[in-house]
Amino acid sequence: MTPPTPPPDTPSSPPEQFIEQVREALENLYDLPALNRHPLAANAPQSAPSEPQGQRLRRELINTIEALNPSAKHVGARPTANRAYTLLHMHYVGGMTLQEAANQLGVSLRQAYRDLKAGCDGVAELMWFNRRGAAAEADAVHVSSLASELARLEANVTPADLAGLCGAALKAVQRLTAQYGLSVRAELPPAPAVVAVNPAAAQQVLISLLSGAIQAARPETALTLTLRQDGQVWAFDLTFAPREAKDLVLPAPIMQVIDQMRLSVAQARPTPDQCSVRLSVPAYGTRVLAVDDNLGLLDLLQRFLPEPRYKVFPASTGADGLSLAGQVQPDVILLDLMMPDLNGWDVLQTLRADPRTREIPVVVCSVVSDPELAYSLGANAVIAKPITREGLLAVLEQLGV
Repeated sequence: MTPPTPPPDTPSSPPEQFIEQVREALENLYDLPALNRHPLAANAPQSAPSEPQGQRLRRELINTIEALNPSAKHVGARPTANRAYTLLHMHYVGGMTLQEAANQLGVSLRQAYRDLKAGCDGVAELMWFNRRGAAAEADAVHVSSLASELARLEANVTPADLAGLCGAALKAVQRLTAQYGLSVRAELPPAPAVVAVNPAAAQQVLISLLSGAIQAARPETALTLTLRQDGQVWAFDLTFAPREAKDLVLPAPIMQVIDQMRLSVAQARPTPDQCSVRLSVPAYGTRVLAVDDNLGLLDLLQRFLPEPRYKVFPASTGADGLSLAGQVQPDVILLDLMMPDLNGWDVLQTLRADPRTREIPVVVCSVVSDPELAYSLGANAVIAKPITREGLLAVLEQLGV
């Protein structure tokens, strides 16, 4: 059975076949093989080139459920809308039985079935609407080779140390610097300057800036490079004495890469014989490392903690969590206990034994309730699953992150 592909002139309401397919997919939300085979998976929106179809569909379903959340800003939201969203979250995302969810909400099982059906219909309607818009946009946009390349760069955005990229860029232009008889004075922060970029593209931008400045500078002079955090951005400042009184010109493709990565470049003349170029790279807000083998919950946490106030780094194994903790130096770690490769108790003890991570606040998030043991091993807070956005934000505020 193939999914119905809605042409632009189809009605806005989804057909019954599509609604039933959405309901089937929700019932198999954590069965990745089943989602990979599901007819809706083929058209699920892609966030990374190598992402499996089933994972894409699961992400789409969870994001759509969260889009139906009647948040506090929606004054006058109907109780039924709140219940429908809560039931979707409890039953499909949180894994509770419908009877358990009904008991917690204080409604009859019959009412819970009605509200859940309304929620599923809402998910189907929103997915149908979003997919129609995406299909129309894809038909309308002509993708050039450069645009395709830029899109691939954006799809491979990862955590990266901007200070380390600066060091690598300086090494790449070392020989060119010597050929022009110049020297470079660099001030880089001792701690990682973690940003979200495509590392290869960001390094090429830095190399282009340095190479252009070297070729435009007066011989036997020094270039000054500093990297520091300025509010919500990391500022890469490059100052040099130019041979001519004109701005540094960067190649058009590099400027397009800068625009694509949402960076900015500004030039100034601090003195008549100085040229200053600043590359601004957005800094992360509160860095949250989420370690949990439940991929659906990792997706949900990224919805609970949106950018730019937060930046969630997901890790689906304990080993990946430990690696990211040392690399990213997060402001807080959300840690599951029951993981197949390395359980949360072992991860917590390893974090507390490592000088790089021993001071990072850790919030244990688990269905297993043993707060005394968690605190004895170094946890700073404990949250019982299923996690709510309000409960999570309250704990983060209590920890001051």
